[in-house]
Amino acid sequence: MEYRLIDSGIWDLSPENRFFLDLATLEKALFIFLFSNRFTHISGLYLLPFEQIKARFADLSEAKLLKMLRKLEQSERICYDRKSGIILVKSLLRRQVKKINPAVANAVKRQLALFAGHPLAKKFREIYDEFGEAPSQAPRQAPIEAPCQAPPVKGEREKEKGEKEKEKGASPCEPVLPFRGQACGGQEKKEPPAFSPSFSRAGKDDSVSPSRKENPPPGEDLSGLDEEMRLMYRDFPADSPIGRCLRKGWY
Repeated sequence: MEYRLIDSGIWDLSPENRFFLDLATLEKALFIFLFSNRFTHISGLYLLPFEQIKARFADLSEAKLLKMLRKLEQSERICYDRKSGIILVKSLLRRQVKKINPAVANAVKRQLALFAGHPLAKKFREIYDEFGEAPSQAPRQAPIEAPCQAPPVKGEREKEKGEKEKEKGASPCEPVLPFRGQACGGQEKKEPPAFSPSFSRAGKDDSVSPSRKENPPPGEDLSGLDEEMRLMYRDFPADSPIGRCLRKGWY
């Protein structure tokens, strides 16, 4: 939460502060609101839509509020642009900060840049000479680029690439992953044979000889098995490791 200071000299009878004592009660409240509400900025230049003022003084009519604002403007204490909602409380920076340090100066400069081009920003610079004139922005120059060159034709591009690879002693063909794309010399890589689960042993022909079909393992009933399982039972006897696992139902 930010805090705003109220100079005790505001109640003095000096000519500088006499205007505040001459204000009506509601006009005093409005002036204090303009430099102490939560929308204020240390510079005194900030955005305050008229609807925000009406919400704080709901008992007053719009015409009454505008009349009070005009009176403060005629006293040269504020400048208010109702159309844009931008207000300048002229003495806010002077009353809140005794010495403008670098942090405050940077905050004020950022606020001025935010409202750059608005008449009230120019008015602020006239009141506070230390912020001077608005910095002139030099036109941005386009970056210097290299002269445009037409891209090489596809055939020329491939020719240049082949010549560079020959100079390096590399093969004109790029390495190709196994079973992907084309091999050197335009030969097509052969795809690996599709994997299909087979229970026959390596090097064995899947065709079943008549002797294997006619000679089932002794002491075993294979009538309830399909052809593939019958071959398994014949290939792996019961005393072999695979045969034992097969007969226990592990396959």
